[in-house]
Amino acid sequence: MKRTSKKDDFRANIHSGGTAENVTLSDEMSDVALQAAAAINSDIIAIDMIEGKKGPLVIEVNLN
Repeated sequence: MKRTSKKDDFRANIHSGGTAENVTLSDEMSDVALQAAAAINSDIIAIDMIEGKKGPLVIEVNLN
């Protein structure tokens, strides 16, 4: 999902007033997500990722 913050807030958390929308990952984003899962040896994770100038960047990896 892609989260977006309110206009006057930097937090995109849903409970802080942010909104969410479905997103289809690019092949590059999918590859980065799979690499992050492999790096922590887990099949089910949640990843916070942003699109950087040189491609996707992992901000945080959460075990579910």
